[in-house]
Amino acid sequence: MKHHGATEEEAVEFLWKKIRNAWKDIAQEYQKPTPLPVVLMDRILNLARSCNLFYENGDGYTDSRLMKDELTSLLFDPVPL
Repeated sequence: MKHHGATEEEAVEFLWKKIRNAWKDIAQEYQKPTPLPVVLMDRILNLARSCNLFYENGDGYTDSRLMKDELTSLLFDPVPL
């Protein structure tokens, strides 16, 4: 960031753009035929999703308080269909 003379906001926006593009790539590749079982592909995709969730609003892995509301919602709040 300092090396390129960018502000923190510019650096954060650059990283979010990279993340959005990576998710697009993942979604496209997921749709292609593969010799791997769908169950394995689902596990890999879910791991990527969980990593995104843990680090989206800070370091939720190290500071579990950041994840409390998300995990509570995930485990206990019903999802309307």
